[in-house]
Amino acid sequence: MIPKEVLQDWEKLHWRRIIHHLKSEGIGLTRDNIDLIIERTTFRVMSKKYRNKKFENQPYCIWYDGHELRSCHPEIKDLSCLTCACPNYLTDRDGGGCKINSKKGIMYKGEVWDCSDCNHGHTPKFARRYLETHLDELRTLAESLQEDLVETT
Repeated sequence: MIPKEVLQDWEKLHWRRIIHHLKSEGIGLTRDNIDLIIERTTFRVMSKKYRNKKFENQPYCIWYDGHELRSCHPEIKDLSCLTCACPNYLTDRDGGGCKINSKKGIMYKGEVWDCSDCNHGHTPKFARRYLETHLDELRTLAESLQEDLVETT
């Protein structure tokens, strides 16, 4: 079973990437910028900007690398990378889990909750709802991060 600390570290890394990206785009975490945040965190935008790039010595995203660029959820128009670390994913337990008990998730090889077949958290509509209710938390997180968030090639 994958320890919860590994899942929590990945979740934190994801949000550091998102905050780094928004800072690099000059986009503040404000209510007035919600539409812009949603547009600039789509797969279309992120995969072009970070294709084959690294962040904190790891691929920016495994879906942005390689010869064949393809989305992790090709069925979603304007796929949102904002909530790749889905707010419904339980990182507070070994192996993870799902807060909404999505029927599209499974325990993969008894090691980790796999929700790759779930597209609930990747739509622009979900991203908007998330930002409208969690913007203050994201702003606090952004303020707590060190300025040493550096993208590497």
